Amino acid sequence: MASIRPNVEDRTKAEGIQLKEPVHKLKPKHFCGLSEQCSGSVQFLDDNRIMYPIGKTIVIDDIVTRRQRYLQLTKSDRIVRAMVLSPDRHYLAVSETTSNKPTITIFSMISLKQVKYLINPIKYCTATQFGALSFTCTGKHIAALIGDPDWLLLLYDWEKAVVINETKAHLGKSRAIIDQIICHPSDQNRLIFIGPEVFRMMHFMEKDWIQYGYRRTESTHVTCACWISPNHLIVGTENGKLLAIEFGNLKRVYNAATVNEIDLKSHDKNEGKGIGFNSDIIPLPVNHLTGYELGFAYTCGVGMVIVFEKNEKTLKNTKWYKRGVYLANGPAIGDLDLSVVDTIQQIAVSQDEKTLICTTLRNEIFYGPLQSPNTWKDSENVPMNTLFNGMHNGQIAAVSSAIWKSIFITAGRIDRTLMLWDYRSRKMKFRKVFDEDIYSAALHPTGFFCLVGFQSKLKLLVIFVDDFRSIKDVAIPHCPLIEFSWGGQIFAAVNGYDVHIISSITLKCVQILKGHSKEILNLRFLKDDYILFSCGEQGSLYKWDLRKELRDVDFETSCKGIYDVAHAEDAHLTYLITFEGTIKEFHDKKLMKIYDMKEWALRALVVSNTESMMFGACQNGSILSFLFPFNNNVLYVEYTMHTTSVKRILITQNELTLITIDEGGALCLWEIVYPEGVVPDPNNGFSFLRETMVTYEDWADKKKRLNTLRKKLKDMDEENDYIMKQMVAKNENNLTEIQNGYKATIADLENKIKILEKSHMKELEDCTLAMAENSKKYAEELENLKKTYQAKVEEENMRSENIIFETKKYVNYYWDKLKIIEKASHRTLEDLAKEKTELLLQAVQKNYCLQKKINELKINHTELTEQLEEDRVIEIDDITTNFEERMATQNETRTTLLAHKKIIMKRSNKLNLRLQKCKTYIHTFKSHQLKLKQYLFKKEAEITKLKREVARRKDQVAKTNVAIIKTIRSQRDFMKEKFVRDVRIDTLKQKLEPLEDKFQRYTALNDELEKVLKNKDRLISRTKKMVTQLTKHCVGLSSELKVQDDLRYESEQLIQKLKNEIYSCLQASVDPKQLRNTLLAMLHRFITHRHIDDRQDPSSAAEFMRQRKHLEASAKNLRSLISRKPRIIVKYKRTCAEATKNHIANLISELRALRRCWRRSKRKALQFDNIVEVDGEQTFHVAHFDRDSKPIDLRKEALTEIWGYYLTVRILINEIEHLSGQHITDYIKTIKGRLTNLVQCKARKTDKNKKGNLIEKVVKHVMLEQSLASEKSQISFG
Repeated sequence: MASIRPNVEDRTKAEGIQLKEPVHKLKPKHFCGLSEQCSGSVQFLDDNRIMYPIGKTIVIDDIVTRRQRYLQLTKSDRIVRAMVLSPDRHYLAVSETTSNKPTITIFSMISLKQVKYLINPIKYCTATQFGALSFTCTGKHIAALIGDPDWLLLLYDWEKAVVINETKAHLGKSRAIIDQIICHPSDQNRLIFIGPEVFRMMHFMEKDWIQYGYRRTESTHVTCACWISPNHLIVGTENGKLLAIEFGNLKRVYNAATVNEIDLKSHDKNEGKGIGFNSDIIPLPVNHLTGYELGFAYTCGVGMVIVFEKNEKTLKNTKWYKRGVYLANGPAIGDLDLSVVDTIQQIAVSQDEKTLICTTLRNEIFYGPLQSPNTWKDSENVPMNTLFNGMHNGQIAAVSSAIWKSIFITAGRIDRTLMLWDYRSRKMKFRKVFDEDIYSAALHPTGFFCLVGFQSKLKLLVIFVDDFRSIKDVAIPHCPLIEFSWGGQIFAAVNGYDVHIISSITLKCVQILKGHSKEILNLRFLKDDYILFSCGEQGSLYKWDLRKELRDVDFETSCKGIYDVAHAEDAHLTYLITFEGTIKEFHDKKLMKIYDMKEWALRALVVSNTESMMFGACQNGSILSFLFPFNNNVLYVEYTMHTTSVKRILITQNELTLITIDEGGALCLWEIVYPEGVVPDPNNGFSFLRETMVTYEDWADKKKRLNTLRKKLKDMDEENDYIMKQMVAKNENNLTEIQNGYKATIADLENKIKILEKSHMKELEDCTLAMAENSKKYAEELENLKKTYQAKVEEENMRSENIIFETKKYVNYYWDKLKIIEKASHRTLEDLAKEKTELLLQAVQKNYCLQKKINELKINHTELTEQLEEDRVIEIDDITTNFEERMATQNETRTTLLAHKKIIMKRSNKLNLRLQKCKTYIHTFKSHQLKLKQYLFKKEAEITKLKREVARRKDQVAKTNVAIIKTIRSQRDFMKEKFVRDVRIDTLKQKLEPLEDKFQRYTALNDELEKVLKNKDRLISRTKKMVTQLTKHCVGLSSELKVQDDLRYESEQLIQKLKNEIYSCLQASVDPKQLRNTLLAMLHRFITHRHIDDRQDPSSAAEFMRQRKHLEASAKNLRSLISRKPRIIVKYKRTCAEATKNHIANLISELRALRRCWRRSKRKALQFDNIVEVDGEQTFHVAHFDRDSKPIDLRKEALTEIWGYYLTVRILINEIEHLSGQHITDYIKTIKGRLTNLVQCKARKTDKNKKGNLIEKVVKHVMLEQSLASEKSQISFG
């Protein structure tokens, strides 16, 4: 609440001043705003009350009644970092930063007062703030984390203001940031540290905190966490993952944006295996998590709140389903990025778990219902409702109130909104968003118009029922200040350093007031509308007389600047607030007094219309209520609600409310409380207007709707009359039948009741007899029990007496010994005495227990008797109640039927009344038409009068001609003044000459910069030419690659033909001569001069030999691998199943069979060679017998090498594939990829000319490998 800093009564007692009139008090009634400076900003106090901060003031708002209570956190310059509510929501802990050490203040939310003040007691700490804060589950302890560089965890017992334990929050020398502490909901010995690179689950054991559970979060950025049950924890990360932790161990990982079900008992292996980040999907961070008994909610995406809930509230149920998504969005705010503005900062759930609230960077609280079946019935994404509907997002540019109406307007600079408020109901009526920035606003005294200063123009808007519409504008851009006169016929608008006086009707400039040389800060009209005060940063105060069009008075203020002006006694008294922090009082032109107010740094001042009160606004956000008028000293009362500087302060026309706005965008409505014995001015309390402006089109539309509704009413009345007649006709017969039936049933029930009464009397007699017998039995049993327990009590008493007698003996004995050894055995004697007293107590307790049992038996006996009597009474009551209920039901049915009749009659009467009202409306409309006709007749009469006036004006024109002659004379005077002005212009030109020299220098610099830009353009053109050359080179390379592809295609076709020929040779393998002829024919077909010439090329031959060596070495390696024993079999024996073992055994047997076949085919080949007596050399000579002898030797060697080389390679490839199961083409592809990478690396180092040769060589090598790979698939064994 508001605080009174210097008390007026104390001040007056000290100074010996007697107050004739007490000071007016202020009560805050409505405070608008929201600040997200500290964590834990929005919380539920109960089901209907929420708590949120505005600066350093906490507002407790009742959602249902809309009443507010206030808690002032601090009055100093400390910064509030965090706020935490206790689990029972009775206490609030607030951490504050200071220059020395951080502090924690605890407030009671019931009394709204400070309870405890906690300080950091550790001397060696250098940190100035608490990084995080949290209550334990019991609410008796507070876990507080000291920030950088110490990172210490302090556990407070806040009721005693003592630190119980202190530990280091980090392992080793780590300095990672920790920004959250989350305590366990049911175990006060467990908590969690959370930060960007920190996730530590801690357990308090043996007076120390020990880490346990999941720890591997180095690669993940943890943002938030919450407990959803005593054993389960949900953790959110920056890359959009949800980590489900059960009993301290990681159970599942889910994608927060796409998950629909969380089941911790499922055994699905494909469900959430990695915590890493997928580069294809843009992650949506999980910024906030809150848990409640039925489920939890978290934020994922811009303005999205995802809700998960259980089907049953049980600990065994570990399955949560996605209920839906809440959207917390709003309209655009100027040029701000909505993805940043709509990021959710805080989520809270009410105690009854029926409502959810959240906040964004907007000055608004969003809410939505939970556990209601209709919330997500239509769609999965549901927009949330706004709680305030009347909050500016950012700074408020202007505030202005009307005189005839109880309304005022506020203009938002950043959000470009204009709002209309009612200060009596303290509610916003409507708002409108504009496309331009708003700089100022002023409301007309009538409340029907307003002026708004936009970025481009100054516009006049008409205020309708729910809209602002512009009708005219003035070409004054960026107008910072507007002020209407009291009558409203003119207004003052600031344009630069000048003040324009403009007519409110024609919107034409009447006067321009010049004289200020710096920014104008305030304008004030007097009630006569012809005197205007203006002040600003220049430090001068001007009083303008608008009738004379002159500056009437220049006040000698001798100050740096003036913030605000207030006047009284018809401007005879004026008060200024200077930049130096003083209030200066002037009487007419003379400075009377200077009041020092430097400690408050006043920014605004206002005096009421009745001049009975004055209020001032300070830079620190406090409001001062002055004792006005001033005597010799300034006496005031301070009220604090705002935390930033207050810009503007207003008193409404009825002088019952005060309006204040600050630079942070907060708005406060205060109630002015008059002192005892002071009554507000009755003349001032006039009735406000309630009318609004409506356009003719809207009125016509509403008239049409009324006519249609009247027609519908007539139709409805006719239908109701018809239905009523039918219902009455039907129900008459039914009523007679029902009444006859009820009479018969009532007679039957009376006979049954008589029979039941007789039977009940018999039962009562039987019950009394049984009760007498039972009472005798219970009396005998009680006597026996008394005897037995009395004997036991006597025995116990004897024992206790014996024990007491023995103890007395022991005590005397020990007292004798104590006199001898007092010093040595003092402690042992105390122990023995304690043991003896315990024995005595045990004996006494036994006696007490026995007496208790006796009393219980007595009580049981009395209870049994009472129960029997009660049972009898209950049976009687049941019978009577049943009878009465039946009678009541019959009566109710009768009454309901009668009531239905009455209701129907009432409805018919109401409808008749409505018809009569409608008829009266028609008569009133007809009377209005007659009045309009009369009004038109009057207007025609006025037109005739105006014509007469026109004739009179013509006479006046003649008089104006005389006035023109006078103006000619005044023109001569004007020429004289012009001569003086010309002289002044010459002097100004002399001053402008050095400025022209500077302009020439700047033009020279501009020319130099243009030359530099041209050079850069040339460089850009050169680089473009280089790029075109490189693209041409790339096109050439691509054409070469196409040629190589064609060659590869031709080689593949040739290999296919060879395959066909080999199959034809296999048919002739039985006859050696036929085989020889077919082989020779095949050589003649496929071997030509072109192939031999290609092989004779030295470069290609060298390349071929190099490849042959490489393939021979690889063949040796492969043979050595084949000769080794397979190690895989041993592994399969250990790990594989029986089916796989059998499969491996079959494969080995097939391998052995293939080897045998290969050996057989080898033997057959040798036999064929022996039979035919031809090898590679002979076939060559036979194929080329008609050619020269010189090249034959070279060709022969090359072809024999090729033939043997190809055969060995083909056989080895087939063996490798059969043994290893790996396709050789895959191996060739990997080699190809490596070669291309090597070529690219070498190409960067070598010159452009060498690049082509390298690429051609590599392509040839790869083409050869591909041809080998294609040939190996075509070879088959016999």
